[in-house]
Amino acid sequence: PQLGVATVLEGDEQWVRIIVIDNGVGIPASKLADIFKPFVSSKGAKGTGLGLAVSRKILREHGGDILVQSQPGKGTKFILRLPLKSPLSLDSAGTNSQMPTFRPPDTSS
Repeated sequence: PQLGVATVLEGDEQWVRIIVIDNGVGIPASKLADIFKPFVSSKGAKGTGLGLAVSRKILREHGGDILVQSQPGKGTKFILRLPLKSPLSLDSAGTNSQMPTFRPPDTSS
C-alpha cells in the first residue's frame, strides 16, 4: 500500500489538520465505530488495540480530535485536527497555574 500525509492550516490559521491517507484494504463500515475503543485490534496477537484509543484521548485532551473515513478495497483516511493555541491559559510567567509543577526528588541526603 501507498501512504500520503498532508498538513493544512484552517479557520484563519487557528487549527492545523494533518491528513494521513493510504490505499490499503480499508476498514469495513461495520467496524469503523469500534476502532477507537481500547483493546480493539484487527492485527490479532500482533497489536494491543491501544494505538487509536490513546491517540484520540491525547488529541481530545488538547482540544482536538481524530476522524476516520474508509472504503473497503480503496483505503483509509485519518484526519487529525488540533488547535494551534493551547486551550489551557498561561499566566504572565508563561506557566499554567492549573497544572502541577514537577519538582525532581531531593537527592541531597
